[in-house]
Amino acid sequence: SQEQNTGGSVVDAPLPPIGAVTIARSAPELEIGGSASVIVSVRNGLGEPAADAEVTVSVSGPNPSRVTGLTDENGTAVLTYTGMTTGIDTVQAEVLLNGLASAW
Repeated sequence: SQEQNTGGSVVDAPLPPIGAVTIARSAPELEIGGSASVIVSVRNGLGEPAADAEVTVSVSGPNPSRVTGLTDENGTAVLTYTGMTTGIDTVQAEVLLNGLASAW
């Protein structure tokens, strides 16, 4: 929750939960030794960009990796990992916003 000052009294108002998360990759294919960026966009329950949300991208498959970062003022985090082996990687994002975690 978030405390709001309303002219002398403090109101404990709940923060909006995570509303939507979208995940995109910078390129559909990755050359061995190349880097791929995963773009994660987060919106709160009001549909507004969620700044400063903690985003963790987990990559499973032949190039397992885990990268964490924060969203910017537009609700976007760009996280990069390196592919050292051929094969299909699966990407999942976990978002922590206002103490609530969601996996996408």
